[in-house]
Amino acid sequence: MTDPDDLPYPSEDLAKITAVQAWLFENIFDEERHPFAPHARYRFRVLKKVISIIEDGFEDGEEDEISDDLMSCFVGLVTLKAQAEIDIAQQVSNVTYTLPSSEENPPVVKLVEKQAMVGTGTDTGLRTWTAALFLATYLCDAGRNMVKGKSIIELGGGAGLLSILCGTHLAAKSVLITDFSQGATELAQYNIDLNDASSIVQTALLQWGVTSLKSILPTGDISCTLDMILAADIAKEILSRKSAANHEAIKSLYLSPPLASPIKLFLTAHLYDPKDIPALIRTLAEIFGTNPKIQFLLAHTVRSEETLNNFLDSCEQRSWHIEQLEVARVPDDKQTGFFHASWSDELVNIYMITQGTESTTSVERKLCIDAQEFLDSIDKDAPKAD
Repeated sequence: MTDPDDLPYPSEDLAKITAVQAWLFENIFDEERHPFAPHARYRFRVLKKVISIIEDGFEDGEEDEISDDLMSCFVGLVTLKAQAEIDIAQQVSNVTYTLPSSEENPPVVKLVEKQAMVGTGTDTGLRTWTAALFLATYLCDAGRNMVKGKSIIELGGGAGLLSILCGTHLAAKSVLITDFSQGATELAQYNIDLNDASSIVQTALLQWGVTSLKSILPTGDISCTLDMILAADIAKEILSRKSAANHEAIKSLYLSPPLASPIKLFLTAHLYDPKDIPALIRTLAEIFGTNPKIQFLLAHTVRSEETLNNFLDSCEQRSWHIEQLEVARVPDDKQTGFFHASWSDELVNIYMITQGTESTTSVERKLCIDAQEFLDSIDKDAPKAD
């Protein structure tokens, strides 16, 4: 979610107006009206900022005041915030993602996520990260036709934002969310049901380089046409195991059903661990083997140039074509959905990877080498000045 410090707040003159405070409570802080409000710590930080702005605008100590509704809400949030950090970290949050739109009532995707990580290394798939929001924004704009009418498989799908978006709002034919973590696939299934998307979107456990494609496809049919691969925020898929406590905490909420639809599109975003790359390449090769025209759309937050280059080099070794897509970067104050103010502080690239042709990266490298050899030969043959 957008950091509270980056949210647009009303000015001091507006915030102190009674009607404005009533609007803020009814449209943002009233839990009865908004059952899918963010978690208590987040709401506390936002309301604390709002109250500070209101107080800064006070000129008459007797007439100016903060509304009872806002103050009651604030007192309640103070009490909730006082819970032990470990308890808060284990809580799940209701998050509503608004699609980019100029409509008065824009479409949304509602998710249950675990916003706070407890450092086990197995919680990363239980929330939505920047690269996923960035890719979701792209798919709602320039990439919309990429998923329309397609069957999609998502790698490292986590809580399920991308797959549910494609299945409910972007007219995908069918979507399969995969993840190595049973906890993540169960959470994704809960979110699928929450968005009434079970007829289109389904889940499956997939450990890169280990799980066979045949075992997760409907009826084990690997001849079904796969059109595209998408992925967002892939993290430590190889040989990782969720903690028993983490699994049991959400086991009663989420239940993954059997598969029932073919796959045609493959989503992925973000490479974290270089040790995962060989296994990821093997899984990609198996999926690519089902259709020579399949496309792989990868959104990657660049935290390690070495890891990214290792992955791209591995793709080139298999003669896969790599194209870095040009994506318009929308300023924070111009965004109308999938608000991700922090993305501007992180470099997120989107790549289209296909098979059968030489990558533009590889071609550029060869052109540079050939050009340098040509210049060296001219320099070698040029007559020496006396």
